[in-house]
Amino acid sequence: MSYYKIDPVTMKAARHPITDLKISDGEGTTQGIIDEVLERAKAQYDLLTETRQLLTETRIELVDTINELNGRKVTLREKLSHIVDLDNKIDQLNNTISTLRSEIEEHKEQIRSLEGDIANLQQEKEILQEENEGLVLKTEELADIIQDLRGQLKRRGNLDNNNNVGISGDSFLVGRVDITPGIKGSVVRVDQKHQFVVMDLDPAFVTELLGVLTDGRLPLIELLVKRGDDQFVTKVRIKQLKQAEGLAVGDILTDWQQGPIEIGDLIFLQ
Repeated sequence: MSYYKIDPVTMKAARHPITDLKISDGEGTTQGIIDEVLERAKAQYDLLTETRQLLTETRIELVDTINELNGRKVTLREKLSHIVDLDNKIDQLNNTISTLRSEIEEHKEQIRSLEGDIANLQQEKEILQEENEGLVLKTEELADIIQDLRGQLKRRGNLDNNNNVGISGDSFLVGRVDITPGIKGSVVRVDQKHQFVVMDLDPAFVTELLGVLTDGRLPLIELLVKRGDDQFVTKVRIKQLKQAEGLAVGDILTDWQQGPIEIGDLIFLQ
C-alpha cells in the first residue's frame, strides 16, 4: 500500500499518465519518504560541517583576543592611575560648578528684572502705537479737510488746472490789519510740492480774523514760522480760512525761507 502511490479516488495504485506504469517514487511512496530522509540528512551533515568550520575560526579569534587582553593589562593599570587623577580634578570642577551655579542664579534674577522692564516698555510701545493710530486718523481727517479747501479755492479761482495755488485779486484784501502779536497756531500739514501749509489756528486768532472782515474778503496777512523758541524758518501768507475747524491754508513765502517747514512748527505774529 505504501510502495506505490495510491489514487485517493480509486484507492488503487496510481499510474503514470504517459508510460501507464505504477508510480513508485515521489510523494506518497516509500521511495519518496527515503529520498526526503536522505535530503534532510545531507542538509544536517552540511550544517555540522559548517559549524565545525565556524568553531575552528572562533577558536582562533579567542586565542587572538586572549593575547590582546594580556597585552592591554599594563595599559589598563596605567589608565587606572590616570582615572584617580581625573577623579581629583572632577572634585575641583564640581566646586567650580557650584560657584558658577550661584552666579547663574544671580544672572537669572537680573534677567527677571530686565523682563519686567521689557514688559513695561512693551506697554509703552502699545500706548505709542495707539497714539500713532490716532495720529493716522487725524492725518486722514486733515487730508479730507485739505481736499475740501482745495475745492473751495478752485471754486474761488485760487487753483489752476494743475492744483497750483494762485492769488486772485478778488479774494484778498491787501492792507494793514491790527491783530495782537504772539503765537497764533501751529503747522499740521505741509505740501512741499505746491508750497503751502495747513495751520491749526488759535480760536482767539480766528475771532480776530473774523473781526477784521469788512466786505467778506479775507485780509492779506503774513505770519512768521519758527521752530522751538528762536529758530526762524520762513513766512506764510494766509489764503483760505476754515472757520468751523479752526484751520487755515497759507502759501509758503520762499524768499524768506531759511529751511523746510515741518509739522509742529509754531505760527506767530510780531
